[in-house]
Amino acid sequence: MRGFESYRSAARQGVLDAAMIPILIEDSPSLDLSSRSACLDLVQSSDIYVAVIGDRPGSAPLGKAVVEEEFEEARGRKLPRLLFIQDTERDEETEALVQRLSGYVHGRFRTTFQTPEDLRVAVASGLQGLQVIDMDKNDPALVQQLLGTRNDDSSALLRLAVVPERKDEVFDILDFDQPEFRRSILQLGHADAVRLFDFEQGPKTAEVIDRDLIVRQQDCGAGRTISVALRLREDGGVIIDQKLDERLKDRRRSGFELQIEEKEIGDAIRSGLSFVNALYEQRDRGHRYATFFYGAAIAGMSMRIVVRQKRDLREWSFPTDDRGWYFLDKPRRMDRIDLANPDDAVDRTLAFIVKRYGEQR
Repeated sequence: MRGFESYRSAARQGVLDAAMIPILIEDSPSLDLSSRSACLDLVQSSDIYVAVIGDRPGSAPLGKAVVEEEFEEARGRKLPRLLFIQDTERDEETEALVQRLSGYVHGRFRTTFQTPEDLRVAVASGLQGLQVIDMDKNDPALVQQLLGTRNDDSSALLRLAVVPERKDEVFDILDFDQPEFRRSILQLGHADAVRLFDFEQGPKTAEVIDRDLIVRQQDCGAGRTISVALRLREDGGVIIDQKLDERLKDRRRSGFELQIEEKEIGDAIRSGLSFVNALYEQRDRGHRYATFFYGAAIAGMSMRIVVRQKRDLREWSFPTDDRGWYFLDKPRRMDRIDLANPDDAVDRTLAFIVKRYGEQR
């Protein structure tokens, strides 16, 4: 990187000229992980790997040049690899590196350059001619399929489903059995910015069922029912069930257990979307999965009413004829900015619930 800034800048511009998004390690903020992990994570988040080599191999803290380790990571992930070699004198070590890397790449992908402008043009031309980005996409109908149906209507339940638009294997099912992976999921769910799980609630369990990782948290009541259920799929889909009538119970006063405050529903929606955002920020730092489909459903609202603030009333009017699932709006498209700032999604989802189950319906 040192002494090669003008060429890295030229390569960046070549990517932009090809109407693609460049991912460079120097653009990343400070991260709570090793530099090696950060570099390999960015390769994993990419569609194409571009290697630019000048007169030096770059750093090699583990005995192998970082660029070579990245190149092998890209090869293992079956990513197209474009190799650009500067027309300059190299020492024996660097020349050996060039020969090793060029052995993995078809000749048409290997290009030489002299000036930064040569590199910019070569990168843009190589990417434009590659024509590999034919992304398989999920159908938005998958969201409604995941929202599904439920037989037990005794509890008020909110279900959120978020699916990447890119159709791909996002998670390795073998990771689902790893204690480290499960701990990372629990840590994300407990984070102050998420608060999907509650330290003061009951125990959590995790198991793989039908190739999905299911993480459940029990409530603190005598029945030990499930208050939160999180399901992760190999395709990156996230389904979150949250029991609304377990949030801030107050059984001391008449009718209070039949009221659900708007704020509590809004907090549940926000915590679910914040978890998805935290999950992808941790697992996909390069934003390979940039857009998502989102949907929500609610069930078990018979004999319950949504209020701004709980209060004592002798008479209530409940939607007693509604015992099934209610799909809120159609599946909508979101991007990572929407996930990081979910106010609009929270307000829209809550508005549909209030319209159907609120006092002023």
